[in-house]
Amino acid sequence: MAMQRKMTVSYQNRQGRSYGSSGIGSLARDLPTAPKLVIANHFLKQSGFNIGDKVVVKYSLDQIIISKLKI
Repeated sequence: MAMQRKMTVSYQNRQGRSYGSSGIGSLARDLPTAPKLVIANHFLKQSGFNIGDKVVVKYSLDQIIISKLKI
């Protein structure tokens, strides 16, 4: 049985690295925001994914495929 869930692509603010060893100071630059998806629900477990599993993510036009690595 295939499971399906509608989601909305969100965004993630990103910042460049700071100068200096203390980590306090001016940022090298603010990086542009990036699209972000977070998948955290019972469908993962029902699909056979568990905490610590290694996965491979394949990206193509209008499609993302996440598969569990067979080790």
